[in-house]
Amino acid sequence: MEVAVELTTPLDIGSRLKSLRQNRNLSLRELAKKSTVSVNALSLIERNKTSPTVSTLTYIARALNIEVAAFFLPED
Repeated sequence: MEVAVELTTPLDIGSRLKSLRQNRNLSLRELAKKSTVSVNALSLIERNKTSPTVSTLTYIARALNIEVAAFFLPED
């Protein structure tokens, strides 16, 4: 049995990441240090210039004390 899932809006992980980071009052540099993901990589992700790997999202999520799924949830 196939289940079709239709996305009504495209995923915007970059904007979600930026929002989560700013809500914690973290600079890109601070998040880079906590997550071991480079400032350049974080910046590219936030600007939707590149898509993060699952492992990169895991490092970032741990640094933000959230589940990886939070990147895919709508903002409150």
